[in-house]
Amino acid sequence: MFQFRLQPLLNYRQLEEDRLQRELAGIYTQRESAQAVLADLQTSRAKTFARFQQRQREGLSAPELKQYDCYLSAVDNDIRRQQRRIEDIRRQYKEKLAELLEAVKKRKMLDKLKEGQAYREAERLRLAERNFLDEVATTTFNRRRRCNE
Repeated sequence: MFQFRLQPLLNYRQLEEDRLQRELAGIYTQRESAQAVLADLQTSRAKTFARFQQRQREGLSAPELKQYDCYLSAVDNDIRRQQRRIEDIRRQYKEKLAELLEAVKKRKMLDKLKEGQAYREAERLRLAERNFLDEVATTTFNRRRRCNE
């Protein structure tokens, strides 16, 4: 039976790849969540701005104007902060993806090495078996020939 000497390393590389895939999935989930928060903020801002414009047409008091202005400024700040957060998450995603691709490449390299060694071992065994069968056939042939003489 073929025993790959680097199997523990291959197992480690597979575990590392699995870990990176889980981390990448977690970052992806964070990104989706952050984008949903951004969409909610943008929707909230748009609705508030529409109400603000409606109130402006109806006549807006100074304190109400200040309140809308403060609220819209706060929402704009939240939107910018969320956009920066999404950019950070995208950067993390890109870095983790690069790590994962490198881990996959390292694991595949070991897989190919294992396949090559397994093939060579199978060929060696096949050749040994063929030589053994040739030897048995030769011995059998020689015995029959001696018996017939």
